Amino acid sequence: HSPHILHFELNEQFSEKRWEQLKHISAFHKLNHHIDYSSGVNTFYKFIVSSKV
Repeated sequence: HSPHILHFELNEQFSEKRWEQLKHISAFHKLNHHIDYSSGVNTFYKFIVSSKV
């Protein structure tokens, strides 16, 4: 599986079900530092940076 999957979903609305799916798809996720992910409110990005994952 591709380590880029989470990269494409960071600004999407957070879903616990999808989060579990993403964790099982790949143990490693490559992110893109050229994209500003900080603007979303309830996104995967906000979940990751606000919790101890």
